Amino acid sequence: MPETQAVVRIFCSYAREDADFLQAFLRAFSSLNELVNHNIVAFSDNDIQAGRSIDAVLTEKLQETDILVVIFANTLKKAFTYPSWEVGYFQGLINAELKASGKTSRSIVSFFLTEPPKITQSLLGIDMGLDKSELDLGKEQYLEKVSAELPEDVNKNQFTKLMFEISQLAEKWKPSTMDEDERLQRGINRIAAIKAEVYPRLRSDIFDCISGRIAKDEKEQLLISFELPKRNLSDKAPPIPDNAKLVCTGRSGTALGGMFIGDKVTSLSWAEFKVDIEKLDQPYGNMIHAIEQTITSAIEAGPVDNDQIIRSPMDKNLYRLIVTEQFEFYDGRRLVNLWLFPFLNFRTFGDKQTSLLLSFVVLAAKYRFLFLEDESPHSIERIRSSANPDDLKRAILAVLREVVLIEEEARALGLNTADAFVLIVPKDTPIELVSQHMKQYDDSRKELQDAASAMISVEPSNAKVFDEVSQRWWSSLDAFIDASRLINTVYTTSALENFKDRFAEDEIGAPE
Repeated sequence: MPETQAVVRIFCSYAREDADFLQAFLRAFSSLNELVNHNIVAFSDNDIQAGRSIDAVLTEKLQETDILVVIFANTLKKAFTYPSWEVGYFQGLINAELKASGKTSRSIVSFFLTEPPKITQSLLGIDMGLDKSELDLGKEQYLEKVSAELPEDVNKNQFTKLMFEISQLAEKWKPSTMDEDERLQRGINRIAAIKAEVYPRLRSDIFDCISGRIAKDEKEQLLISFELPKRNLSDKAPPIPDNAKLVCTGRSGTALGGMFIGDKVTSLSWAEFKVDIEKLDQPYGNMIHAIEQTITSAIEAGPVDNDQIIRSPMDKNLYRLIVTEQFEFYDGRRLVNLWLFPFLNFRTFGDKQTSLLLSFVVLAAKYRFLFLEDESPHSIERIRSSANPDDLKRAILAVLREVVLIEEEARALGLNTADAFVLIVPKDTPIELVSQHMKQYDDSRKELQDAASAMISVEPSNAKVFDEVSQRWWSSLDAFIDASRLINTVYTTSALENFKDRFAEDEIGAPE
């Protein structure tokens, strides 16, 4: 291609599934265009007008193209037919120019996740992927990390090097000034803008794309369809009878161990499912309880309980149970679709400090609702009303189950970190006092666990031992409620005050 032209043309080749990545790169190239003499043009097959032959227009566009950018986010599906063709055709143009004149101004660059597409593996490839640890940072902290790790030399980072080379080519073909000193200064300014604005904005957009891609992939991880037989509401049959059929579809099934592998569909009864899960879910049986609660709420009158959270015994992650669809057939059968959604970390959204405070307040309110209020489902008064020993054991398991889940949720939200500690603890509070409160909670929590284990293992028929472990249980529960009420009251009040202060800091020009 002759180098006398004035415009640098960039053709973006992508799969339909990667349209969000396409927009990220088009925005970056548009910003780059503002740094030169407005002679960088980026386009894709979206710019083909309706009614024109796609093959003919693509051929025409590629013949005019200087740089072919291949965006590959590991979604090779039918839609990737065109990008493969585009790369092959453009490589043919490069080969023809090299054969005819021994040189070419054209180039191909691929941006990829994990590994480049096979068709571009011998060409320049730039990894745009992120580690899980980087995603866990949240966007704000991730961008701080990106800026801190960016080399001073623009050529030592593949992203900034490519952007600078494109801008230099644009400047060469259409100089913004003929003064050599001014051109040098403009080059310095472009480097600064690429490093401070264009590159961080592109990485921010890519972070959003990858976060959304992962959320979508994990959402599709496991679907359990419950086929429930006709139920007579007047009888005492359980909402999910043992002969209910479960059809499980999962990509990997990591939440439930090796029960569901790959993309295969597995069918089994509710009784078989419970047996398999109970082997994994020890000692509290949270998963069966949470599934029963969610499905029961879906088939009975009232709102659907989509707030149940389970802790996978296999990958140790938290999952939320969500009923997305349910159908009722003329013969009385029901079909209920239950998804396992990975628990979303609030730190991913917005300012880290504000998010930590909000997370603590929300979790504290949930804890208060479960245990400390008069109408709490697991209040001491309600548990004491369990006259039947079997009912009491079930109530004890329910208490331990909810405590474990809240603790796991707190860890997932980052509330057990030093950053959270500094934000939540009241200012000027002696560290000794805080340590005393934490020790009181930890000690009472351990005793609660031990007392519950002793209580559950004893048969009510052994009256003397049962009475002894019962007294220990009630004593440990009283101590645990006192310790947790202290923390819930003192530190939630402090978190609310600090949360309010965070918003007060943002008041600009507010009326006095």
